[in-house]
Amino acid sequence: GATLIHILFDLGPACTTNAATLREALRLVTQKLPNNGGLNNNNNGLSSWKEPAVARLIHFFSAVGTKPNNTNEKENALSAAFVGAWINNPDWNKDASKNNGGEWNLEVISQVLTTDFARLHWPSVGRSFDFSEFK
Repeated sequence: GATLIHILFDLGPACTTNAATLREALRLVTQKLPNNGGLNNNNNGLSSWKEPAVARLIHFFSAVGTKPNNTNEKENALSAAFVGAWINNPDWNKDASKNNGGEWNLEVISQVLTTDFARLHWPSVGRSFDFSEFK
């Protein structure tokens, strides 16, 4: 079944155009997935995410953020227009020219992680990297 990570991969770098877009994409994805994508966040937004979910999110973004630009990631990503329509914000991509919409914006990801997940117990996030995909 679909997971948060699969959907973020399908949305592609367009969902990291700015912090508001990433927050809204994360909120909508977890809200729409059965069982909130396994996050157990009770649809309360990013403030109720648990350490294991954030560890998987960091793992995902570290993997896609370090891929060389010549991968076929762009072919797998949904269009920027779709992302804008999906999050119901036609002006979401006003900052898209900064990275041409083709690369994951690691500065935005870092901003969201440090501000929205500051309340987490970070040693527990570190221990939560103990899953099979982490190599």
